[in-house]
Amino acid sequence: MAGKQIEPQNLHEERIYEMVELIESEWDRALCPKLYQSLLNIHTAQAASVQLIAGIADLNFDERLTICIEKGGTSVVADGYLLSGTISEDVETFLYVYGAYLQLMDDLQDLTSDSDDGVLTAFAYAAKDGAIDWIWNQVSALGKKVIEQADLMQSDLVSVFQSLMQRSVDLFMVDAVRTNKAFYTDDFVVEMEKHLPLGPEFIKKKSVSLEILQNPMFEKFLQQAIALSGDEEFAFLHKKSLLK
Repeated sequence: MAGKQIEPQNLHEERIYEMVELIESEWDRALCPKLYQSLLNIHTAQAASVQLIAGIADLNFDERLTICIEKGGTSVVADGYLLSGTISEDVETFLYVYGAYLQLMDDLQDLTSDSDDGVLTAFAYAAKDGAIDWIWNQVSALGKKVIEQADLMQSDLVSVFQSLMQRSVDLFMVDAVRTNKAFYTDDFVVEMEKHLPLGPEFIKKKSVSLEILQNPMFEKFLQQAIALSGDEEFAFLHKKSLLK
Protein backbone atom coordinates (compact mmCIF):
# COMPACT_ATOMS: atom_id res chain seq x y z
CA MET A 1 0.00 0.00 0.00
CA ALA A 2 2.92 2.35 0.72
CA GLY A 3 4.41 1.75 -2.72
CA LYS A 4 7.34 -0.39 -1.66
CA GLN A 5 8.30 -3.31 -3.89
CA ILE A 6 7.86 -6.51 -1.88
CA GLU A 7 7.87 -10.07 -3.17
CA PRO A 8 4.61 -11.88 -2.36
CA GLN A 9 5.05 -14.84 -0.03
CA ASN A 10 1.94 -16.75 -1.04
CA LEU A 11 -0.98 -16.75 -3.47
CA HIS A 12 -3.11 -14.61 -1.15
CA GLU A 13 -0.48 -11.85 -1.05
CA GLU A 14 0.03 -12.14 -4.80
CA ARG A 15 -3.63 -11.41 -5.42
CA ILE A 16 -3.53 -8.44 -3.06
CA TYR A 17 -0.54 -6.98 -4.90
CA GLU A 18 -2.34 -7.48 -8.21
CA MET A 19 -5.28 -5.47 -6.88
CA VAL A 20 -2.94 -2.67 -5.78
CA GLU A 21 -1.31 -2.67 -9.22
CA LEU A 22 -4.75 -2.35 -10.77
CA ILE A 23 -5.43 0.74 -8.63
CA GLU A 24 -2.01 2.16 -9.54
CA SER A 25 -2.83 1.75 -13.23
CA GLU A 26 -5.88 3.97 -12.70
CA TRP A 27 -4.58 6.51 -10.18
CA ASP A 28 -1.01 7.85 -10.12
CA ARG A 29 0.55 7.75 -6.64
CA ALA A 30 2.19 11.13 -7.09
CA LEU A 31 -1.08 12.79 -8.08
CA CYS A 32 -3.36 10.97 -5.62
CA PRO A 33 -1.36 10.40 -2.42
CA LYS A 34 -4.44 10.63 -0.18
CA LEU A 35 -6.05 7.75 -2.06
CA TYR A 36 -3.22 5.43 -1.07
CA GLN A 37 -3.20 6.84 2.45
CA SER A 38 -6.90 5.97 2.67
CA LEU A 39 -6.05 2.36 1.76
CA LEU A 40 -3.38 2.29 4.47
CA ASN A 41 -5.93 3.68 6.90
CA ILE A 42 -8.29 0.77 6.12
CA HIS A 43 -5.48 -1.69 6.72
CA THR A 44 -4.64 -0.06 10.05
CA ALA A 45 -8.29 -0.03 11.14
CA GLN A 46 -8.83 -3.66 10.16
CA ALA A 47 -5.67 -4.71 12.00
CA ALA A 48 -6.83 -2.85 15.10
CA SER A 49 -10.21 -4.60 14.96
CA VAL A 50 -8.48 -7.89 15.83
CA GLN A 51 -8.26 -6.50 19.36
CA LEU A 52 -12.03 -6.84 19.65
CA ILE A 53 -11.70 -10.61 19.90
CA ALA A 54 -12.20 -11.64 23.52
CA GLY A 55 -8.97 -12.24 25.41
CA ILE A 56 -6.65 -10.40 23.03
CA ALA A 57 -6.74 -6.93 24.57
CA ASP A 58 -8.20 -5.35 27.72
CA LEU A 59 -10.15 -2.47 26.18
CA ASN A 60 -12.89 -0.31 27.63
CA PHE A 61 -16.10 0.78 25.86
CA ASP A 62 -14.66 4.00 24.41
CA GLU A 63 -11.59 2.22 23.03
CA ARG A 64 -13.75 -0.43 21.38
CA LEU A 65 -16.05 2.26 19.98
CA THR A 66 -13.08 4.07 18.45
CA ILE A 67 -11.98 0.90 16.68
CA CYS A 68 -15.48 0.32 15.27
CA ILE A 69 -15.81 3.92 14.10
CA GLU A 70 -12.40 3.90 12.42
CA LYS A 71 -13.18 0.62 10.69
CA GLY A 72 -16.41 1.92 9.17
CA GLY A 73 -15.28 5.47 8.47
CA THR A 74 -12.03 4.61 6.71
CA SER A 75 -13.78 2.06 4.51
CA VAL A 76 -16.25 4.49 2.96
CA VAL A 77 -13.64 7.27 2.68
CA ALA A 78 -11.53 4.91 0.58
CA ASP A 79 -14.57 4.23 -1.62
CA GLY A 80 -14.74 7.95 -2.33
CA TYR A 81 -11.06 8.19 -3.23
CA LEU A 82 -11.22 5.11 -5.45
CA LEU A 83 -14.16 6.64 -7.26
CA SER A 84 -12.54 10.00 -7.93
CA GLY A 85 -8.84 9.90 -7.06
CA THR A 86 -9.13 13.08 -4.98
CA ILE A 87 -11.97 14.46 -2.85
CA SER A 88 -12.50 17.63 -0.84
CA GLU A 89 -12.18 17.75 2.93
CA ASP A 90 -15.94 18.30 3.18
CA VAL A 91 -16.74 15.19 1.18
CA GLU A 92 -14.18 13.14 3.13
CA THR A 93 -15.73 14.23 6.43
CA PHE A 94 -19.23 13.23 5.33
CA LEU A 95 -18.04 9.89 3.99
CA TYR A 96 -16.19 9.16 7.23
CA VAL A 97 -19.26 9.88 9.36
CA TYR A 98 -21.56 8.00 6.97
CA GLY A 99 -19.28 4.95 6.98
CA ALA A 100 -18.90 5.06 10.74
CA TYR A 101 -22.67 5.13 11.15
CA LEU A 102 -23.13 2.15 8.85
CA GLN A 103 -20.64 0.25 11.00
CA LEU A 104 -22.48 1.14 14.21
CA MET A 105 -25.75 -0.12 12.73
CA ASP A 106 -24.00 -3.27 11.56
CA ASP A 107 -22.68 -3.85 15.07
CA LEU A 108 -26.22 -3.55 16.44
CA GLN A 109 -27.49 -6.03 13.86
CA ASP A 110 -24.70 -8.51 14.66
CA LEU A 111 -24.98 -8.37 18.46
CA THR A 112 -25.98 -12.00 18.87
CA SER A 113 -23.43 -13.47 16.46
CA ASP A 114 -20.63 -11.22 17.73
CA SER A 115 -21.36 -12.17 21.34
CA ASP A 116 -21.53 -15.87 20.47
CA ASP A 117 -18.25 -15.65 18.54
CA GLY A 118 -16.44 -13.71 21.25
CA VAL A 119 -16.11 -10.55 19.16
CA LEU A 120 -16.58 -7.77 21.69
CA THR A 121 -17.53 -4.71 19.72
CA ALA A 122 -18.38 -1.70 21.87
CA PHE A 123 -22.03 -2.74 21.90
CA ALA A 124 -21.40 -6.42 22.61
CA TYR A 125 -19.06 -5.34 25.41
CA ALA A 126 -21.70 -3.04 26.93
CA ALA A 127 -24.35 -5.74 26.63
CA LYS A 128 -22.46 -7.89 29.12
CA ASP A 129 -23.65 -5.49 31.83
CA GLY A 130 -27.32 -5.45 30.86
CA ALA A 131 -29.88 -4.17 28.37
CA ILE A 132 -28.64 -1.69 25.80
CA ASP A 133 -31.82 0.27 25.11
CA TRP A 134 -29.81 3.42 25.80
CA ILE A 135 -27.28 2.60 23.08
CA TRP A 136 -30.03 1.98 20.52
CA ASN A 137 -31.55 5.36 21.36
CA GLN A 138 -28.22 7.14 20.87
CA VAL A 139 -27.46 5.40 17.59
CA SER A 140 -30.96 6.20 16.34
CA ALA A 141 -30.58 9.89 17.24
CA LEU A 142 -27.17 9.95 15.56
CA GLY A 143 -28.70 8.63 12.36
CA LYS A 144 -30.93 11.69 12.08
CA LYS A 145 -27.87 13.94 12.35
CA VAL A 146 -26.00 11.96 9.70
CA ILE A 147 -28.94 12.21 7.30
CA GLU A 148 -29.21 15.96 7.92
CA GLN A 149 -25.55 16.44 7.08
CA ALA A 150 -26.16 15.20 3.54
CA ASP A 151 -27.60 18.68 2.92
CA LEU A 152 -24.03 19.92 2.70
CA MET A 153 -23.24 17.62 -0.22
CA GLN A 154 -23.71 19.44 -3.51
CA SER A 155 -25.92 17.13 -5.51
CA ASP A 156 -29.43 17.28 -6.90
CA LEU A 157 -29.91 13.79 -5.44
CA VAL A 158 -29.61 14.93 -1.81
CA SER A 159 -33.33 14.78 -1.06
CA VAL A 160 -33.69 11.39 -2.74
CA PHE A 161 -30.69 10.03 -0.83
CA GLN A 162 -32.01 11.39 2.47
CA SER A 163 -35.46 9.90 1.93
CA LEU A 164 -34.06 6.50 0.99
CA MET A 165 -31.61 6.50 3.86
CA GLN A 166 -34.26 7.51 6.43
CA ARG A 167 -36.62 4.71 5.40
CA SER A 168 -33.78 2.20 5.30
CA VAL A 169 -32.34 3.24 8.66
CA ASP A 170 -35.75 3.10 10.34
CA LEU A 171 -36.37 -0.45 9.12
CA PHE A 172 -32.84 -1.62 9.86
CA MET A 173 -32.78 -0.21 13.40
CA VAL A 174 -36.12 -1.76 14.37
CA ASP A 175 -35.09 -5.08 12.85
CA ALA A 176 -31.85 -4.96 14.84
CA VAL A 177 -33.99 -5.11 17.98
CA ARG A 178 -36.21 -7.88 16.64
CA THR A 179 -33.24 -10.10 15.80
CA ASN A 180 -31.42 -9.43 19.10
CA LYS A 181 -34.24 -9.35 21.66
CA ALA A 182 -32.13 -10.77 24.48
CA PHE A 183 -30.12 -7.55 24.65
CA TYR A 184 -33.09 -5.23 25.22
CA THR A 185 -35.79 -4.87 27.87
CA ASP A 186 -39.10 -6.59 27.14
CA ASP A 187 -40.99 -3.28 27.05
CA PHE A 188 -38.50 -1.86 24.56
CA VAL A 189 -38.87 -4.88 22.24
CA VAL A 190 -42.66 -4.64 22.33
CA GLU A 191 -42.53 -0.93 21.51
CA MET A 192 -40.11 -1.45 18.62
CA GLU A 193 -42.20 -4.24 17.07
CA LYS A 194 -45.10 -1.81 16.82
CA HIS A 195 -43.04 0.07 14.24
CA LEU A 196 -42.40 -2.88 11.95
CA PRO A 197 -44.26 -1.91 8.75
CA LEU A 198 -45.53 -5.41 7.95
CA GLY A 199 -45.36 -7.17 11.29
CA PRO A 200 -42.58 -9.27 12.86
CA GLU A 201 -43.61 -12.58 11.27
CA PHE A 202 -43.35 -11.19 7.75
CA ILE A 203 -40.09 -9.39 8.47
CA LYS A 204 -38.59 -12.65 9.79
CA LYS A 205 -38.80 -14.03 6.27
CA LYS A 206 -36.88 -11.10 4.82
CA SER A 207 -33.22 -10.29 5.28
CA VAL A 208 -32.64 -6.68 6.28
CA SER A 209 -29.17 -5.82 5.08
CA LEU A 210 -26.92 -2.76 4.90
CA GLU A 211 -26.95 -3.30 1.13
CA ILE A 212 -30.06 -1.11 1.08
CA LEU A 213 -27.77 1.75 2.13
CA GLN A 214 -25.03 0.91 -0.37
CA ASN A 215 -26.72 0.95 -3.75
CA PRO A 216 -25.94 2.51 -7.18
CA MET A 217 -27.97 5.62 -6.30
CA PHE A 218 -25.51 6.41 -3.52
CA GLU A 219 -22.62 6.06 -5.96
CA LYS A 220 -24.26 8.55 -8.33
CA PHE A 221 -24.97 10.88 -5.42
CA LEU A 222 -21.35 10.65 -4.36
CA GLN A 223 -20.05 11.29 -7.87
CA GLN A 224 -22.07 14.52 -8.10
CA ALA A 225 -21.01 15.66 -4.65
CA ILE A 226 -17.33 15.07 -5.45
CA ALA A 227 -17.59 16.92 -8.74
CA LEU A 228 -19.44 19.91 -7.30
CA SER A 229 -18.00 20.14 -3.77
CA GLY A 230 -17.10 23.64 -2.69
CA ASP A 231 -15.55 25.23 0.38
CA GLU A 232 -18.37 24.84 2.90
CA GLU A 233 -17.29 23.32 6.18
CA PHE A 234 -19.06 20.47 7.89
CA ALA A 235 -20.13 21.70 11.31
CA PHE A 236 -20.61 18.13 12.43
CA LEU A 237 -19.50 15.41 14.77
CA HIS A 238 -15.77 15.00 15.29
CA LYS A 239 -14.08 11.76 14.37
CA LYS A 240 -13.95 9.17 17.15
CA SER A 241 -16.65 10.91 19.20
CA LEU A 242 -19.87 10.09 17.40
CA LEU A 243 -21.82 9.02 20.47
CA LYS A 244 -20.67 11.79 22.78
